[in-house]
Amino acid sequence: QGWLNWEVTPEHELESFGYGSNDRAEVLFNDDNTPGNAQVQSSGVGLQNGYHRGQVRWEWRPDDLSLENDLMASFGVNRVEFEAARNLFFDLDFLQGQLRDDLRYQFSEAFELVSGLDIQLGNSQFNARVPRSSFNDAGDPGSSRGGQPRFSERGLLADDQSSPLVRPAVYSELEIRPREKTDLDGLELVPGVRRNYYGDLREWAPSPRFSTRWALSDLVAIK
Repeated sequence: QGWLNWEVTPEHELESFGYGSNDRAEVLFNDDNTPGNAQVQSSGVGLQNGYHRGQVRWEWRPDDLSLENDLMASFGVNRVEFEAARNLFFDLDFLQGQLRDDLRYQFSEAFELVSGLDIQLGNSQFNARVPRSSFNDAGDPGSSRGGQPRFSERGLLADDQSSPLVRPAVYSELEIRPREKTDLDGLELVPGVRRNYYGDLREWAPSPRFSTRWALSDLVAIK
């Protein structure tokens, strides 16, 4: 993993980091004792699990405006792979990305407006093959009653199948803080609304929300 922070100017700051991991386990069988039959042969079993992430963030804090802006972009990939034979395997690649922008404007010490955009993108791509089985307890390949499963070269196949994900959203909320030195000192009220688009359903869905936070002291707060 790595981290980079750069203060371009007193008002602009860039931040980026990346991390990842890739783990693999494999078991190899002796050539003289290979599991399977004439149609399905397995020389070993392998399992792989990995992920990588990267993120870039830009902060803008102008001195002469009651305004702040945070822009964040991230990208990642997950990979899962299993293989026991050339016709018994599964692998999945999930690509994901996110773009989020928060814009804050402070009207006064008691009121602050937060609005933004949140876009989530992704795509799952997978390949799989599973041998077809039939049951045979009478030596008849066509029988499928009782007995043990019979594997054949033909099987279920998924070749470069994909499933895209598109979920943009817009949101806005108002942070209300009653003035200090009152009975409501430390109380914060946050009404807001978020509107999500679900690409798989092709529908927009509004989501109103309301939250509160009350700091009873420097160490204790109720949400």
